[in-house]
Amino acid sequence: MEVVAVAHLSCIKGAGNYSELYLKDGSSKLYGKSLTKLSTSFLPNFVRVRKSYILDMALAIKIKTLPGAIYQLVFSSNDIIPVSREKTKALHQ
Repeated sequence: MEVVAVAHLSCIKGAGNYSELYLKDGSSKLYGKSLTKLSTSFLPNFVRVRKSYILDMALAIKIKTLPGAIYQLVFSSNDIIPVSREKTKALHQ
């Protein structure tokens, strides 16, 4: 099993009983724990912004609001991640 430093992570996406770790270098790794188990193990700058995503907020540039109350988080890498309505208020603070 390969060890991945938290400092190299940008995003974690849930994949059933597994999680996909997305690294700042653009690569990804499959991890053998669910997102729920991982969501309690990270530093304060990692936030669960949707049921299936945990993100490093230090990499976020802005929140986009689309018609129909759809929210997206734009990252410095130009990746766009959907954000749940419940989490949007907390992200604006």
